[in-house]
Amino acid sequence: MAIDLDTILSTDVITRYPWSVTPAQLMHVYSEQRVNSQGEQIPFDEITAHLASLRTAVEAWYEQETCQKMNTYALGDKIDAVRTQFWRDERFREAFRLLELDYDKDHTKATIPWWNEVAAGELDYREYPDIHGVGLVIGPRHSLETQLMRSGIPRPVKNISVGGIIVTTEPDSIGYAVLGLRGGAAYANTYHINAGALMATEGFKRGLQTVYDIFRQKELLPEFGIADRDVVSAQLGSRIYDHVIDKGPMYVFVVKTHLTKKELHERWKANLDPDKAEHDEPVYISDNPYAVQAFIRENYRGVVVNRKRADHERYLLHPGALALAAYSGMPVSELRTLFTEGNW
Repeated sequence: MAIDLDTILSTDVITRYPWSVTPAQLMHVYSEQRVNSQGEQIPFDEITAHLASLRTAVEAWYEQETCQKMNTYALGDKIDAVRTQFWRDERFREAFRLLELDYDKDHTKATIPWWNEVAAGELDYREYPDIHGVGLVIGPRHSLETQLMRSGIPRPVKNISVGGIIVTTEPDSIGYAVLGLRGGAAYANTYHINAGALMATEGFKRGLQTVYDIFRQKELLPEFGIADRDVVSAQLGSRIYDHVIDKGPMYVFVVKTHLTKKELHERWKANLDPDKAEHDEPVYISDNPYAVQAFIRENYRGVVVNRKRADHERYLLHPGALALAAYSGMPVSELRTLFTEGNW
C-alpha cells in the first residue's frame, strides 16, 4: 500500500481527553437510514440472514469433512477451503449485490467471510468543550463493508471501533497496563489492545446503552473475562484515527481494575467465552509512561500486514501504537521517527 506519513501520522490522529471525562460523556444518536444509489434503504436484515444461512451450510460441510465442529479461531490448514466455501456461494454474491459491492473484483478481500454482524459506522463527530463532551452520529455498516474498507475500498461511512487500556492494581507496586497477543485469522501473533468494532445492539440504537456499555459487553467481558464488579474506574482516554487498518476512529477507554496481574491472568485463563480466542495470551507492561513508551519503541514498525508470522516477527499494530501513545503521552512526532517503510 502507498504510505502517506502526513496522513497516517498527522498531528490530529490522536485526541487526548482530560482525565475527568467519563465514558458517559461520549454521547451518541443512532440513525437507521443508510440508502443505496437508488435512494432505497439497504436491507441489512436480509443480508445477515443470507450469510447466517450460508454459515450453517458451511458448518455442516466442515463437520462432514473433518468430523469436528467448525471453530473459526482454529481453522488451521483448512482456512482457505473454508473461505472458498463462503466465497463461491450465491448467498455471498447476493450479500455483495445488496451492499452494492463489486463481487467479481473484491470478494476475496473479505478474508473473514464468516464475520456477519451489523456494526456501527460514524457519520458525524462533534466536541463540546464546555462540558468536555463528545457527540457522535452513528449509522449501520455491515462487517463485509468493514473488511473491504480495510483493503482500501471506499464506503460512505467510517469504520468505528472501541478499545480499552486495561490496568491492574498491585498491592505493593505499580500496576500493569494489559494488552493482548492476537490469535484467530486476523493479524494473528501481533500485539494489540482489547478492541473491536462498535456493535449496534438494539439497546444502543434506542439510546439505552452507551458506547462504553458496548465495549464492556462485546470486548472486555468476552475477550478477557473482566466483569463490571472487577472495574474500579473508567475514563474516556482518547480518540485515535487509524488510517492503516480500519480506516476510521477508535474510542479508547482506560479501565482500572482491582485485579492483580495474577488474578487477571487467572480470570483470563478461566474465561470460557469463544471470543477469548481473539488473544492467545495477555501481555503486561508496567503501568508508567516510560515502560509503555519503551514497549512502543521496541515493537512498533509501521504497517503490519495480515499474514502468518513467526514469533520474532511480533509487532504492535498501528492502532494499538496510537492508543498506547495517547495513553502514555508519547507525541505523534516520535511515532513518525519509529515508522519504518515496508509491510512488516
